[in-house]
Formats: sequence, structure tokens, C-alpha cells
Amino acid sequence: MKAVSPGKIILSGEHAVVQGKPALALAVNRHVTVELHHLDRPHLIFVVPSLGLRQELSLPEWRESCRGMQERYREFAAGRLPIAAVAPKPLDLASAALWVFHSQFDPPATGLEFVIHSALVMGGGMGSSAATGAALLVALAAWHGQHEDADRLYPLLFEVEKLQHGRPSGVDPYVVLHGGFVRFQSGEALKLDAAELPRFTLYDSGRPQSTTGECVARAAEHRQDAGLWHEFEQVTERLQRALEETDPTALLEAIRANHRLLCRIGVVPMRVQQFVAAVEALGSAAKISGAGTIRGDQAGLILVPGEPLPEKVVQQFGYRPLFVQGEMQGARIDSRFGAR
Repeated sequence: MKAVSPGKIILSGEHAVVQGKPALALAVNRHVTVELHHLDRPHLIFVVPSLGLRQELSLPEWRESCRGMQERYREFAAGRLPIAAVAPKPLDLASAALWVFHSQFDPPATGLEFVIHSALVMGGGMGSSAATGAALLVALAAWHGQHEDADRLYPLLFEVEKLQHGRPSGVDPYVVLHGGFVRFQSGEALKLDAAELPRFTLYDSGRPQSTTGECVARAAEHRQDAGLWHEFEQVTERLQRALEETDPTALLEAIRANHRLLCRIGVVPMRVQQFVAAVEALGSAAKISGAGTIRGDQAGLILVPGEPLPEKVVQQFGYRPLFVQGEMQGARIDSRFGAR
């Protein structure tokens, strides 16, 4: 069988959402698909063909690997280990998704192979870890004859995300499982009307050198600055109101203000700031749509409202444009992708 999950973008509130402030997020029509196959031997195989990744574990090896991740997470929570050391291997989170699923169901009695295909920009702010975990959990639920209930799978996916991001807000798991346009705050989600959303173009500045978890930790250094997080909240409120009232001028102002706040917490590298300045010089606005970076010049995806930028601006920075639309469905078994 195959399961599919959308990716997501953050329109406003990245990092602030971890501090209990609102975020606006949109599921998008670029997907992760997971094929699930039966194996005749008691092994688990995880394959990502596009990246040339393959991992095969016996069931005892898999259990030991997952116990190790749990122990390392406890070390992280105690402040003795960086979050990047908790699940350091590329396919650790796939193993962890299987582990948390079987914490609620019987352990696997047979071998399974998972083939993962992703059209998301890895590390770019599209929720690739959450989307991969969601597709894996939905495939496993169907394999066990269970309905892919998003509310039931959410706490399981949240546990997987903790291994990647340390102390996640929960917005990524919610959006990829439920789909649509969402306002998310302190674990509570409100579906918003996506019918009048303007067009957005994403520009790929390259995969960040730092992980989302490391950027979250850097932003958390400002957790005592209540004024900063209040400004983030006000910007998100202004952006939501601008979308609801179809006010393009207010939308641009809110995106510009959001960008400056993200620069203040240190997750926007100088080259991306230069790109945003070039966009603003054209009368538009731009901001990172994701965690950003604390090292290097690449910060993942940059969100620009409206039509694509002039080619001369794009060529100057070498950023690849990415066109997406809102995805109203969340993770699911979908006949459009075939079933076994």
C-alpha cells in the first residue's frame, strides 16, 4: 500500500509558536509518499531512493536503536546532550515512527520494507520530518486495519518530532496530518478559510547547515524577552487580519515586520537578508518560512507573496523558485497514488 502526506509552510509565527504564541501554517501540494511492503524475514528495511539511503535492521537491532534514541533524548532533556545527537542518522526518525506506533499496538511480528519518496525541500522549512512520519504512521495504521485518524495519530507523531526538534510546538504534526490553513497556538488549532489566500512563491536558498532543533534552541535563548514574543504575536495577528480582509498593503507590512523579528533572534543569515532587501526594494516583501539557520549562508525556503520576482533578481542570488498551492487534505491512503 501507499500513504501520502503533504508538506507545509509557515506564513507567520515560526519560533514564536514554540513560546506559546500563534502561528499561521498552510499544508501544501508537495508530498511525501511511503510504500509499505511485506518481508519474509524478520527485518525492517527503510529506503529513500532519491538520496541513495538504505538501512536494514533485524527486529532486535531496531529495538536497541530506538531505546538508544529514547535514552539520548532523556540526556538532551536534562541538558547533557545537544538535540542533534539524539537521532543523528538519516533514517533514525523512520525507525522512531515505527517504534511509537507499536507502543500503542502489538510489536511487529513480521518483516516490513518502507520505501520513502519525498518531493519536499529537505531542511527547507516544509515539515519534511513531520510529513515523513505522518505518511509512515498512516501506512502502518492501514496495514493493521486501523483508520488513519489524524487526531489519534497526532500524539504519536508529536513524540517522533521531539527526537528531531527537541521541544517542538506541534504545529508541523498537526498541519501535515489534518491539512488546510491553520492557526496554531499552545497545542490548539483553528482551521481558517483558505479560499482567498494570495499566491505565494517560495525561493530555495539552500539546505541550512544547522538543524531545526538547533535553531529552536537558539531562539529559546530569548525566551525571557516577553516584549519580543509579544511583537511576534502582534505581527501574526496583523498578517491574519490582512489575509482575511484581502489587504495587500497590510500583508506586505506584516511580512516585513516578521522578517526583522526573525533577524533579531539570529536565524536569518546575511546573504538571505540581502535577498530580502532586494525584494523590498521592488516594493514587495519576503521572509524565511521555517527555522532558518545559525550557521552558513543557506536558510531553507524564503516566502514572497504575489507573482514571481524578476529573473534578474533571482539570478543574482541563484535561488530556485518553487511554486506551491494549499493542500486541503492531510496525510492519508490515497488511490491517486495507488494501493497494494
